[in-house]
Amino acid sequence: MSCTDIQCVFGTAYAISVPIFGMDACTETTRAKRITIMVEGDPAENPFLSLALVGAMAECTSGAGCCLRVHQLATGYTAADQNCAVRGAADISDMVMAVGFAFTDGVKEVSACHKNTKFGIIDVTADDAGGFDNVAGVTFKENEAGFLVGIIAGQVSVSKKLHVVAGAKIPPVQRYATGFEAGVKGVCSACSVDVTYTGVFDNADNLGPMAAQAAMAEGADVIFGVGGFTGSQAIKYASSSAGK
Repeated sequence: MSCTDIQCVFGTAYAISVPIFGMDACTETTRAKRITIMVEGDPAENPFLSLALVGAMAECTSGAGCCLRVHQLATGYTAADQNCAVRGAADISDMVMAVGFAFTDGVKEVSACHKNTKFGIIDVTADDAGGFDNVAGVTFKENEAGFLVGIIAGQVSVSKKLHVVAGAKIPPVQRYATGFEAGVKGVCSACSVDVTYTGVFDNADNLGPMAAQAAMAEGADVIFGVGGFTGSQAIKYASSSAGK
């Protein structure tokens, strides 16, 4: 795909721009750095997204001469929608940070056309996002975080049955689950760990709580949620009166 092939014709979904420091903040000449955060879905309902914004707002401040915008893509967008949204962000930014693997194709296409704009993408390597010099991939050792949680979970479980409610079956999520199981087994060899991959991160059809409910009905007394809003809603259900 060439740069001119990216057509900004939106389907049923669209991107919205939310300047953090006022509507005209990103046009002020005093702001030396213009950064746009790309998210899929509502950060208020997804801790993965909301924590990314917390970090961005902590560093990109008016005192630092930095202007921060958020471009939010609604669910159900097309590939053309995403390319257009990422291109729109690149047109007005010095740096575009895409939160999540869902933006891989958009970053790959647009970064090739905007060599003077820097791009970052979370949970994806730079090579998988195009491999251009202006792209940085941000990946983590999710298995280590999962392992630490597993150590705690294995010591507090009474039934010795634990369950992971996960989003899509992709490498970062799988690493959380395998790390969790290793941590549990490290302190409780008699414990068993099962995993449900719901396939979604937005809790579509209330899959997170439903998976938690089914696991608890089978005797699980610890629920580990690793699937964005899906995982957090599973945890919320397990800790509520409905889950007790």
